[in-house]
Amino acid sequence: MDEATGRTLVQAGSYSVIDSTPVSLFGVLQAVPEGMVEAASVIFIVFVFGGAFGIINATGAIESGIESSITVLRHMSLVLIPALMIIFAIMGGFLGMIDCLIVFVPLCVMFSRALGYDAMVGFAALTVGNIAGFACGPMCMWNTGVAQGIAELPMFSAFGTRMLMFVLFVGVGIIYVMRYALKVKKNPEASVVYDLELKYKDKQEATKKVAGEFTTRKKVVLAVIVVGFIGLIIGVLKGWSAGTQISGYLLGLAILVGFINGFKPDEIAENFVAGARDVVMGALVVGLARAILVILTKGNVIDTILYGASNFLGNFSPIVGVGMMFVFQFFFNFVIYSGSGQAATTMPLMVPL
Repeated sequence: MDEATGRTLVQAGSYSVIDSTPVSLFGVLQAVPEGMVEAASVIFIVFVFGGAFGIINATGAIESGIESSITVLRHMSLVLIPALMIIFAIMGGFLGMIDCLIVFVPLCVMFSRALGYDAMVGFAALTVGNIAGFACGPMCMWNTGVAQGIAELPMFSAFGTRMLMFVLFVGVGIIYVMRYALKVKKNPEASVVYDLELKYKDKQEATKKVAGEFTTRKKVVLAVIVVGFIGLIIGVLKGWSAGTQISGYLLGLAILVGFINGFKPDEIAENFVAGARDVVMGALVVGLARAILVILTKGNVIDTILYGASNFLGNFSPIVGVGMMFVFQFFFNFVIYSGSGQAATTMPLMVPL
C-alpha cells in the first residue's frame, strides 16, 4: 500500500516460486459470494446509477428532445447528421446509453431517406456516434467508472484527456459518415444497401413516435437534466467520490426530475427498481469477475501470469508495452462486449501490469 496515494502497488523483485495451492471445488463455489462481497462497492454504484437513469429515462424527456431536434433540423441536411451523432455520442459517453437507443433506428433511417441519403447513413449516425462516445467514456460509469474504481483511481480523473479523445473520435466519425452520405446523395447507386433503397423508393414508411410530444413540462425536465449534469461534471472535477457523493447527487437529481415530470413517489420508486433491474446482469458480471480473481489469487495463479507478462513486456519499451496492452484489450472486446464486465475482468491484470 502506497501511503502517499493510497493505492495498492506491485513490489518489484518480490516474486518467488512456492508450492502449488490448488483451490477445491467447494472453494470455487465460495469464491462467488466472496467476489460479490469484495466488489460490493462497485456493484452498489452500478445499481444506483441504473436506478437513477431508470427514473430519468421514464420521463421520456431525452427521447422527446432528440425527436424534436430532428424535426427542426430535417431541412438542414449538412447539420442534421453531425448534430445527431454529437447527441448520441453524448448519450454514450456521459450516460452510458447504448442498447436502449435502438428505438431511434427507424426514426434516424426515416429522416436519412428524407434528406436524400440511404438507410445506412441513419443507422451509422446513431451507432458510430454513440459507440465513439462510449469508447472514450468522459463520464460513463459502465466502463470508465467501474475500471477506475477497481484501479483505485479518483473517479473520472483525467477527464480532460478523455474529452480530447471524445472530440477527436466523434469528429473523425462525423467525417467518415458524412463522406459516405454525400457520396450516396450524389450517386444513389454507390449505396451499400442500394437494392434495399430501390425496394422502398416508392413507399413512404410510416413515422412512429417514440416518446410523444415535446411538451413544456418535458422541456423543463430536459433543462433540469442538462443543468444537473453540468453540476455533476463540476463535482467530479472537484474530486467527489463515486460511492457516496456522485451516487447521492445523481439519485437526488433523478428524484427531482421525477417529481417535476409529475411522477408520484411510488412511480419514482418503481422506475428506480426497473432501472436497477436492467443493470442486474452488469452488476452480477462485476461480482463474478471478481470471483474469478479470488480463485486466481487463492491458487497463486495471478501472480505467475503477471510475472510472466511483465517479463515479456519488459523486453520492450514502455510505449510498445502499453501498445500491446491496448491490442489485448481490443481483441478482448470479442470475448466480453460489456463495458463494466470487461473492466471488472481485465483491470485486476492491467493495473498491476
